[in-house]
Parts: sequence; C-alpha cells; structure tokens
Amino acid sequence: MITITLWMIHDMMKLLDVVEECTGKVILHLPNGTERNLKGNFVLQQALLMTPLGKKGLTLKLTSSKDEWRFAQYMKKMALY
Repeated sequence: MITITLWMIHDMMKLLDVVEECTGKVILHLPNGTERNLKGNFVLQQALLMTPLGKKGLTLKLTSSKDEWRFAQYMKKMALY
C-alpha cells in the first residue's frame, strides 16, 4: 500500500478519472480521522469537488501496487500544467 499526499490539485475531475480507473481501492483520509474508499463513491467525490484543500492537503492510500503507475503519470502531467 502506498500513501500519497497532494498539496495542490489543478484539475479535480482528472484526478477523479484516475481514481475510477484504479484496480484497487483508493482510500481517502478525512479530516476527522476516518477513511473512506473514494472509488465508486460518487457522493464523496461530489463533496470533494466542492471542498477546498486544507493545510494538510489530500491524502490517499492505494491498495493495489498496479495503481501506483496511474498516479505517477497523473502527477507528472499535473507538474507540467
């Protein structure tokens, strides 16, 4: 399992597309200390679209090592944004 913290998100919709393409779970760490699977949870995704990032950023845990490449590619593209 890998943990990723994003401090800036240029295009949240692209991030959510990557989440939906993942083969494993994408666990979102919430400010109250709980964790929820972001993949397939469209209510949580909509809330994320409307909520600004806090000082701690957005922390995601990937349960499948196969998904690390997807996120690496997403972050590479966003670095060039």
